[in-house]
Amino acid sequence: MSIINYSYSRGYGKLREHLGLTQNPPVSSENIFILSGTQNFLSLIIAMTIRNGQKILVENPTYNLLVGAMDVFGQNILSVERTLQGLDLDTLEEKAKNHEFRYFFTMTRNHNPLGTTLSKEQRSRLLSLAREYDFYIVEDDYLMELSDENSLFHQAPDRVIYIRSFSKTISPSLRLCAIIVPDALVEDISHTNNYMNTGASLISQDVLHRYLTSDAYHKHIRTLKERIEEKCTLLSECLKDCPYPFQVPQCGMYAYIELPQDFRTMELLDNLDARGFRFRSDVEFSVTREVRGLRISLSRVEKKAIEKGIQELLMEMKAISTAKPVTKDIYL
Repeated sequence: MSIINYSYSRGYGKLREHLGLTQNPPVSSENIFILSGTQNFLSLIIAMTIRNGQKILVENPTYNLLVGAMDVFGQNILSVERTLQGLDLDTLEEKAKNHEFRYFFTMTRNHNPLGTTLSKEQRSRLLSLAREYDFYIVEDDYLMELSDENSLFHQAPDRVIYIRSFSKTISPSLRLCAIIVPDALVEDISHTNNYMNTGASLISQDVLHRYLTSDAYHKHIRTLKERIEEKCTLLSECLKDCPYPFQVPQCGMYAYIELPQDFRTMELLDNLDARGFRFRSDVEFSVTREVRGLRISLSRVEKKAIEKGIQELLMEMKAISTAKPVTKDIYL
């Protein structure tokens, strides 16, 4: 088929076949859909659950655009807490027992914003719960190439809808992601997809296919992984005197600092921003819109900037923690 023609809603056949053969474990191309980015799929699955009278459970904090998309669709957001220590699986099990949800959205590896990876014990228990209470796990593996731990999909492809995106590791301008769907859900997702997705750009899909099958791709990933690992090592060293709990992945793009509940986080961010240092709170990732900490992004920052930025951050943290809050006079 010509790549300047209309696309297929399932995606470019050659790309789907290649992804199926190179996936671990390998899958049929019939289980793979190529969409215009992760957000496209989130809209699709939200619409599907609404049509079927089902619900989605999410982690708190979670992918910020998922929170926004569910709000746009008028979906009540069910959530379960995830902290630096892991996922609250006891609460998840209670919700599963009561059949409160059909799908659970998670980032098991390199969580954004927490930077954590679920332990083997938690991953194992989560899969056991999915089988026992018959729900599906939607696994967003946006940094697949940088992760060493096994994905949930690798362990149980029959219980996992697997999202592989290419924005962070290859190019955001491609606007593509691959979805791998269990056999039991292919028909339902295909039906919904046919009416919500006219097909991702064939030109972008052809470019991605050519790149993934080239030596340049493997060289790029090796270089990227080395560079990100160096940044993570440097950041860990810079944060060694941080007075608050923090998480830096071995090889990931987001790190996190957990702050006390009464910490004046927005004042901290404003003061740093005024001096040209931009950090981000986790409020946009929070289902409850609470500020619990800071996310540090390593994706587009040089090593020299990491050292200077963290130095300024720690100095400002110390200044705020020892200073009294600034209050305005109130006249009655």
